Amino acid sequence: MASLPNLPSGGLIVLFVCVFGLILVVIFVVKEFLFSFHRRRGIEFFNEGRYHTALQHLIQAERLWILRSSKQTMQSRAEDYKNLGMVLDLIGETAGHCSLKIDASEYRKAISEMERFFSNNRRSFRDYPKIYLTFTRLQKQFRAEIKRIRA
Repeated sequence: MASLPNLPSGGLIVLFVCVFGLILVVIFVVKEFLFSFHRRRGIEFFNEGRYHTALQHLIQAERLWILRSSKQTMQSRAEDYKNLGMVLDLIGETAGHCSLKIDASEYRKAISEMERFFSNNRRSFRDYPKIYLTFTRLQKQFRAEIKRIRA
């Protein structure tokens, strides 16, 4: 059995931090991939008229959505929120075809506000905590409503 070379305790800590960082990168990349996969599949099924299946994929995409970790610019964050908004719009339209009522209007407004915040060159960072807290609160409410409807 191969053993680790005799590393000082500081070397083991560095090794641990590197492995932990690599694991985090893999998790974020997989989440980004799964979001893209479910969004694409949801759009495909929507275009085919398979609304129940499309709704399942779009809801899964919304649940998997995160800010991309590969790009961390203000413009990429605005684009991430724009993508989430498009998914949410499709969820609402698809739910209508499935005779379901999913109210996402307030959540959609919060997404638009986040998108506007990151795309505006003259933004005031004093407003960010309020905008972000509103977004997260409405995101939790939306996900709770989805869970209630699915039950």
